[in-house]
Amino acid sequence: MKLMTKEDIMRTAFRVWSRDLYQTTSLNALAEALHVSKPAIYRHFKNKQAIIQAMYDYFFDNYASALLPDYKHALQVGSSTEQYALMARAVVRFYLRDSDAFVFALIKVYANRHINNTERYLLERGIDIQILQAPDKTGEYPSANHLIIATIIFLLACFHKQWYETGTLPSDEVIQHFMTFVEGRIAHGLNFDTKVVDALDYTALENRLVPYMLVEPAEQEKLLNVVASIVAQCGPWNASMEAVAQASGLSKSSLYTHFKNKHDMLSQLFQTECNRIAHHAATSMALSDKPEGKLYLALLSVIDYLCSRPEILVSVNWLRARYIDFNSPLSLQFFQFFSGLGCHNHSVLVAEESNHWIIFLIINTLMRRPESLQCSPLPIQSIRSLFRFICLGLDSWAIPSTER
Repeated sequence: MKLMTKEDIMRTAFRVWSRDLYQTTSLNALAEALHVSKPAIYRHFKNKQAIIQAMYDYFFDNYASALLPDYKHALQVGSSTEQYALMARAVVRFYLRDSDAFVFALIKVYANRHINNTERYLLERGIDIQILQAPDKTGEYPSANHLIIATIIFLLACFHKQWYETGTLPSDEVIQHFMTFVEGRIAHGLNFDTKVVDALDYTALENRLVPYMLVEPAEQEKLLNVVASIVAQCGPWNASMEAVAQASGLSKSSLYTHFKNKHDMLSQLFQTECNRIAHHAATSMALSDKPEGKLYLALLSVIDYLCSRPEILVSVNWLRARYIDFNSPLSLQFFQFFSGLGCHNHSVLVAEESNHWIIFLIINTLMRRPESLQCSPLPIQSIRSLFRFICLGLDSWAIPSTER
């Protein structure tokens, strides 16, 4: 009989704990999956934290090993765009065939500010990302690398969620088709006409936007604001009706006169916010008759709203960080107001998946701002860079930043 090794324990932990996105990391569940007792695990690791730390090392060992051939190749090519395309292809390839590694990266690496120092982990393993030339050399935020990684994470989450729900494994042909799609999205965004996007009068559009104005909320909206503050603190999964009742000064029985249950409470919160943002976006889009102008105004309005409501931004960020939540109690058709803008040869400018991608990039950009921008509005140049990436992908960096 084969003896259990540390690697057996870690590989099983990746599989078992990823099922509920590391909301629980039960040693009992791990021991049950391994068909051993908890003391048998303790003979290899002194505690659960030691297992998790070993999982970080194991993850980055495998990640760096998978990226290294493409990294060496990237160092030999002269085009910065091709360098980033090579590395993006390697990252996608690594995560496509290992959903457990992807969930670990999504929850325990990218969503954890204290751990998210991938550059250091990779440098320790022979990969110096800083050596590669960035398409954007100005140091502006968000960078091309930031938007590429966010796009990869989002699209991989969509892919793994889809195949998880089917209960089958994707074929090699499906995987290759998906890789081609990801490469196209990174390279060209929504594949807009570069000349049209370049010709937009950004300043004029920005001056047309009417900032969102907070009004005195009605009683139910005041209560929803309390719900938002609780969700912002602990996320929709851990937000309880007891906590909302206590924060609002209501008894739990009184709270049930407003909400049928927790699901109803969360649904009302997010649906109300979706309607508010959609109305703000629709009002803004009406200020331009060009599809590209409408899209830019919609982008401006969403950013304006979320920056004016930081508790809503943080609440929605929980959904972004856990986008691949297979067992979420929420089934929200989130933010559809970018849809249906006819543009040139596009019968539909933004499909549902692209709607979610745009929102994901907006929230990611707002939540992961460097410390120098934490307490200030997002600079207008940052919003323009985000918009151009959505429309044109890496092609947008072919234009010098002074001309954008």
